[in-house]
Amino acid sequence: MRIALLSSIGTTLDAFFPPLADEWKRAGHQVYAAASTPCLALESRVIPSLSRRPAFRNLMAPSQIDRWLLSLGADVLLTSTATASFWARVRRGPVPAVYFCHGLHWESPTGLAARVWQAAERQASHNTAGVVVINSDDQQWFDHTVPDVPQLRLRHGVGLALSQYPFVPVPQMDSAFRLVWIGELSARKRPGLAIDIAVHLRRRGLPVTLRLLGEGPLRSQLATRIQQEAATDFIWLPGHSEDVPGELARSHALLHTAQWEGLPRVCLEALAVGRRTFAFDTKGVRDVPQAVLAPDGDVVSLSDHLMDHIRRGPVGVPVIDRELLSAQVAAHELESFMGALIEGKRTR
Repeated sequence: MRIALLSSIGTTLDAFFPPLADEWKRAGHQVYAAASTPCLALESRVIPSLSRRPAFRNLMAPSQIDRWLLSLGADVLLTSTATASFWARVRRGPVPAVYFCHGLHWESPTGLAARVWQAAERQASHNTAGVVVINSDDQQWFDHTVPDVPQLRLRHGVGLALSQYPFVPVPQMDSAFRLVWIGELSARKRPGLAIDIAVHLRRRGLPVTLRLLGEGPLRSQLATRIQQEAATDFIWLPGHSEDVPGELARSHALLHTAQWEGLPRVCLEALAVGRRTFAFDTKGVRDVPQAVLAPDGDVVSLSDHLMDHIRRGPVGVPVIDRELLSAQVAAHELESFMGALIEGKRTR
C-alpha cells in the first residue's frame, strides 16, 4: 500500500505516527505525510492552504490535497485532526479517506459549538471510507449517526514504543506519596483541579507531593495559586519534561484532570510503566484501562479514592498485557482495516 498521512499541523504527525509508519515500512508499505507545517520525524509535504484552526484559506485545501495524493499514486489517505480531516473529506477524493478520530471536538453532543462540529462531521462522513476511533463515546456517536461507515476502534490508542516505557516497580513510600500530573497547562486540561486535590489531601493530613509537568497559557496563574495556597513545599511547576518515563517511574500514581479527551496517551504511558491513573469520569478518560475514577469535578471524591489507596499501602500495580499497548498492535489493526477498505473499493 501507498499510505498517505495528513494532519492539520506537522507536530501532530510527529507525536503519534512515527512508530506506526516504521511498522508499515517494515511490512513493505510506502508512507507519505503532509500538513500545514513541516514534520520533524517524518518526511513531509506542506499543504499551504491548511491550518490548525478553520480559516478562509482552507477553501483551497481540497484541491491541493487531491493533487498531492495523485502525485503520490496513493492507495489510501489516513487523515487526523478536525480541520485537515474535514477539508480532506468535504468532497469525494481520488482515494479512500479514512478518518483517524483522536477525539470528536465536543464534550457532550449539546450546545451550539457541538452542533456546528456535528453538522460538519455528518457532511464529511458522506465521503469517508472508514473511521478509526479510540473511545467509547465517539464510537457510539458514529454508530448512531453514520452506521454505514466502517469503523475500527483502537482500544489502546495509537500504541507506544514500549522500549521507551519500561515497567518499573512502584517505589516504596518514604516521606510522601508522589503524584505527577502531565499535560498542557490549559483550560481543558484543568490543572487547577490537581492543585485542589493536593491541597485538600494535605489539609486532611496526607503527606502528598505533586509535580505539574507541562507548559501552557495557565502557567503564571497556577504559579500564583501555588504561592497563595502556601504550597510551594509540596507542589512544583517545573515545566516541560523530556523524561516522561522517568517522571512516571519516580511517582506513585498519575493524576489526570482533563474535561474530555480522545484517549489520553499519558495514561497509557503510565500503564506501561506500571502506574495507576486517578481521574474524573469524563469522555475518553473513562476508557483508560484500570483507571480509578470519580464523578467529574468532584475533588473530594477523587481525594477519597487516593486516601484509600495511600492508607492501604503502595498503589497496586495495574495488571495488563503490555504488548496490547504496543505500536505494533495498532499498526497491524490499522493496516488490516485500510487494506480491507481498499480491496472493497476495487471490487465494487
